[in-house]
Amino acid sequence: MKFSLITLIGTLLVLTSCVQKPPLTSFNSGNLRDDAMKNIGIIPFKNDQVSQSEQIIQGLSQEKRFFNVVNTEKLAKIIMEKNLNEPEVINLISNSTDLDIKKIEAILSGSIISLEKSENDHHLIKTDYKSCLNYETIKNGKKTCSKYKTYKVSCKKFKYEIKTNIKITKVSDDSLIYGKTYQAFSSNTHCENDNKPLPSSNESYIKLAKIVSEKLINDIAPSYVYFEAEPLAKPIVKNNANQEKILKKILRKPDIPYTDIQTKTFKNTLELLDKNRVLEANQFLGVLNLSLKGQSSVVLYNLALTEELLGDVKKAHQLFQKVEAIQKTKGNLKKQNKKDNQKTN
Repeated sequence: MKFSLITLIGTLLVLTSCVQKPPLTSFNSGNLRDDAMKNIGIIPFKNDQVSQSEQIIQGLSQEKRFFNVVNTEKLAKIIMEKNLNEPEVINLISNSTDLDIKKIEAILSGSIISLEKSENDHHLIKTDYKSCLNYETIKNGKKTCSKYKTYKVSCKKFKYEIKTNIKITKVSDDSLIYGKTYQAFSSNTHCENDNKPLPSSNESYIKLAKIVSEKLINDIAPSYVYFEAEPLAKPIVKNNANQEKILKKILRKPDIPYTDIQTKTFKNTLELLDKNRVLEANQFLGVLNLSLKGQSSVVLYNLALTEELLGDVKKAHQLFQKVEAIQKTKGNLKKQNKKDNQKTN
């Protein structure tokens, strides 16, 4: 899982002292139209000669925090035995008495649209470092080669391309919640005197299928993004130019999952800030912060900015300290999870 990370470090000028801003993360929920889908069934891809569906199963299985790949082998076996099309698969899942199959919320399907290969002949000039054509004497009296023999070799450059269509369908209402066509490219060069064997076409396509899988997971898996902020200006209430500059630093993506109501409230605060209605946004952010029990760095950060704009520098400073504490805790948990994963592996 695919997470995208940019460090946010800045300084907050509080009265006459300089306070370092903590790094912040923003939660990106992925590109699924319904990001509540966790239990996914993957059905065999059409024209799949390169293990595309297997690559996706392996990739999604590593994103256990966000996805649960439901007994795909059992589902695939039933599909093959009954020769089911996609609508029939959805109907099967909806009416199944099998507990594993019954819990599938979405099915991921697709097809290999094309596998393309092209060849290009060319020549390279190589150097034979064992054959010296000219020697010269250096300062210590020793001789060194100033010119080596060169030779021409024939080479072939092989280019590979895969194009895969992937879609995710919600089981409960048969609606498309994600769809995209992916492409991936690679190339290999082999010359007549190379000792290293050239990968087969199938090996090259399988590597491309893995790239497609990684691109898909990067698109649909939730991730955390680090933001970088510039130093805050001194508290300004009446200076519209500086107020606009500070408002540009407002973070617009949640750092943790919100409920639907919390998400709506968060969006409302952004709309108020876009209209320079800072006091009202500050009040909404305060309520939202209580609702989230002070666990959202982004809400605390935005709340601190509004306090800064309203002139309460002391309160803004206190809020930034809370943000820093949250981020330190996240950092420690991340390190611990990494250690636990290493022990498990």
